[in-house]
Amino acid sequence: MLNPSAILALSAERLNVTDNPELQQRLSLYQVFLRLYEQNRGLLEEILSLENGSSKALASVTLPYIQGLVLRQQVYLVTNILGNGSQCLTQSQNLWLIGRDSQRVNLPILDKRLSRRHAAIRYANRQFYLVDLGSSNGSYINGEPVRRCTPLKDGDRIRLGSLSFAFFVCDFMQSPPKLSAEIPRPQEIAQAPPLNNEEGEITTNLMPPPNSGKDDVRWPDEDTSMFLRNKPQ
Repeated sequence: MLNPSAILALSAERLNVTDNPELQQRLSLYQVFLRLYEQNRGLLEEILSLENGSSKALASVTLPYIQGLVLRQQVYLVTNILGNGSQCLTQSQNLWLIGRDSQRVNLPILDKRLSRRHAAIRYANRQFYLVDLGSSNGSYINGEPVRRCTPLKDGDRIRLGSLSFAFFVCDFMQSPPKLSAEIPRPQEIAQAPPLNNEEGEITTNLMPPPNSGKDDVRWPDEDTSMFLRNKPQ
C-alpha cells in the first residue's frame, strides 16, 4: 500500500520547494491535512456519508419562516414557527409579540434563550417592522443587532434567542394571463404515466375506460368545456 507521507517527502525533494515559497506553503498545508487524516481515518468516510445522504436528510428538515401578507387591506402573518404546521394569523392591532410567556405574547415559543416578551413584528404605514422589547439575548436581522424599530425586507434572516427564521413579504397580488388555446386536452393528460397514491398503489382513474372512444374522457366534478372548445367535429 502506498504511503502518502513518503510520496509527499519524495515530491518535496524532487521539486526543490525551497526555491518556490508558494509551492512550499501548499505542501505544508497538505502535510497538516495529511496528519489530521492519519489521526482520524474515519473522518473522510463520515464526511462522504454526510455528502451522500445530505439530500435525504434535508428532505425531512422544516425551515422556519414568517411571511407578512397584505391582501385587500387585511394584514396576515403566515408562519410555521408555532410548531403546528403553517398557520395564517391575523391581529386587530397588526402587532405580533414573540416570547416564551404565553400570557404576555400572542406568538409564544418554548425557547429558554427567549425573553418572556422578546420582540414584536408590527405592520404600520405599509411596512413591516421588527422591534426588540429589551430582550436579554437580543434580536438580530441578517446578523446585525436590532436596537430600534427596524424595517423588514423580503428575504431577511431574523434571529431571536435560539430561534432563527426567514422573513418574506408579499404586499401585492396579480393574476397570471389566461392560458392559450394550446393547453393540454384531458385526453393528453390522461395518457400521462399513472400517479402513486399515498398507499403506494398505482392509480388508474385518469385513464379512459376500456372500449371507450378517445373523446369520451370526463373529469369527475370538473368543467371540461374550456378544454373541449376546439373539439373536432
